[in-house]
Amino acid sequence: MKNNIYLVLFLFAVSISMVQGQTAYLSFNSQPLQINDIQPVEVLLQINDVNNLFGGSIVLQYDKQIINITDVQQGSLLIDNPANEGVFFEYSPALNIQADTMQIDQSILGSSTVSGSGTFIRLKIAAKKSGSTTLGIKSIRMRDNENNIIDVNSTNLTINILLPMVKPKVLLQGGYNSSTNKMNVNLLSVLPTAQPFNIAPFNYNGTENVAASFFQQHTNIVDWVLLELRTDISSSSIISRRAGFLLESGEIVDMDGTNPIYFGSVTPENYFLVVKHRNHLAIMTSSAKSFSDLSTYDFTTSQTQAYGNNPMVELGVGIFGMASGDANSDGNITSTDFNIFSPSFNNISSGYLNSDFNLDLNVTSTDFNYFNPNFIRILSTQVPN
Repeated sequence: MKNNIYLVLFLFAVSISMVQGQTAYLSFNSQPLQINDIQPVEVLLQINDVNNLFGGSIVLQYDKQIINITDVQQGSLLIDNPANEGVFFEYSPALNIQADTMQIDQSILGSSTVSGSGTFIRLKIAAKKSGSTTLGIKSIRMRDNENNIIDVNSTNLTINILLPMVKPKVLLQGGYNSSTNKMNVNLLSVLPTAQPFNIAPFNYNGTENVAASFFQQHTNIVDWVLLELRTDISSSSIISRRAGFLLESGEIVDMDGTNPIYFGSVTPENYFLVVKHRNHLAIMTSSAKSFSDLSTYDFTTSQTQAYGNNPMVELGVGIFGMASGDANSDGNITSTDFNIFSPSFNNISSGYLNSDFNLDLNVTSTDFNYFNPNFIRILSTQVPN
């Protein structure tokens, strides 16, 4: 009987030792995390099977080019301590600081501890562009109320992002400068602050606009362009349109002058992307593409990047762009375009004019030199109506 008592006590002691010495586990509640929108998504960092936790510090690591942490809140685990004692909580750096790590600290303001499982922190994560990345736990330091280290294992969070965002590259024949392989930015003083496609034949009623001082701060903008998403090649399949800015590099960006064009609630599928300009012939991707492809799609490298038979003009060896000379934006370079050009030329006009084919602010014989070769070739857009 006595030996049995000793055996029971021994097993009880071993059991306590095993519970106290077991390793806790820190993990995210979503694995992997799929993000298809720019709205912040809440993620919980949970700790499981912890004993006598008094406080802890973790360092998160992430790629700020792909995601942002937009909010950090305490989890309920330490807040729900048995004595209802307060909890110290802070994180650094601040959310608006450009850093790729964030340290988060929590500890109970008293002598209470918690055991079991629960949420350590709550994060809100916002995607910035499509791709795959990791929200990593760089370091962990958990302690009990006697300052003893608690062993904790962890896993990182894999984040797969597929946003309806595009940042393609195109060149305009009229604005192209062969000495820099970029486009000139001569229209900054006359660019409209609201999208200019609210007239025929575009009839786009979008509300994209910028402040009057925007172009003074963003001096790399060539002009406005209009983008379309199509489920097939016909215009009847258009599901969304957005106006954006064409940079001197050829990239098309949103109203902040930097980020890709965001198509809102569009389902992330494969689409044909059309690029339109007020006096250059429209082009379209050669096939339906995913948003991941469209975020880096480069029309300029080959004729076959655009839909149709030789849909662009060659600006230099292996460099292609949209053809200039379509003054009435109807998709054809004809005598009608010359009839718009001619009065402007005779009046020595200047400004934000469709007859300014080389986009230098003035209507001169140079503009005719862009129009005439394309007129002789009877160029038309290859984008189906």
